[in-house]
Amino acid sequence: MAEVLAADGGELAPDVAATVLRWRFSKKSEKRITQLAQQNQQGTISAADRVVLERYLRVGSLLNLLQAKARLALRAVKTAGE
Repeated sequence: MAEVLAADGGELAPDVAATVLRWRFSKKSEKRITQLAQQNQQGTISAADRVVLERYLRVGSLLNLLQAKARLALRAVKTAGE
């Protein structure tokens, strides 16, 4: 996935980068993720809930990668303006 996001020539516009940096899980999702993580740590998570947790983790990883790319894009704009 990192290779896809690191494609050359795909820099984010500053307004898009700023928007990406504001993306977050909803409070409801955060609460659910915490609940699932606790069940996982306690060994009481069901197979179905484990799948849900893994999906949240994948989305979180993608969000982290997109936000890293957004920070780099904003840093490049700032550096170019100096």
